Amino acid sequence: MGRCETIQAGLSIQNATKTLHDSKLMPKIVDTDLIATEAHYHHLCKSAYLLSANRVSQKDTRETKRETPSDTSLLDICAYTEQSVITDNRPERLNSVYERYLDICSASAETRRGSAFSLSRTLMSHFKERIKIQSLLLSAYVYCHLMSLLHFVSIDRLKWFHIFPTVRCFHL
Repeated sequence: MGRCETIQAGLSIQNATKTLHDSKLMPKIVDTDLIATEAHYHHLCKSAYLLSANRVSQKDTRETKRETPSDTSLLDICAYTEQSVITDNRPERLNSVYERYLDICSASAETRRGSAFSLSRTLMSHFKERIKIQSLLLSAYVYCHLMSLLHFVSIDRLKWFHIFPTVRCFHL
């Protein structure tokens, strides 16, 4: 059994509790002097608890970095997607968005990052629930969460009937 004897030890346990949002332990130790209350703990349990909090903290940091595009090309394609898909309510083919991203990269002499799939993941994490990406008729579309799949069927119906007259579009 160990005792909380230093300010640093007490703060590390309190910070871990906040990081983990531990509702059982938080009321007992947050804003209390663990040295004065002579808090006791098992060394292995404390180590595991602090390690768990560290993992959660690192995961949150990685997700934050992934959610905010860092290079200019990604910021530009996010701005384009915001304007086109969300503001103008105009669905875009994922391949078209990706080609635009490649054009922006080549114009700004930046190295592209990943494939169309990785761009779709970046867009989804950046915009959260504001956009959706869905496959329809062999293409993936980026569209505003307020729109429905019926909008895509009406957009692509004419294009696909010209290419494949026997293909039937489905009705929802």
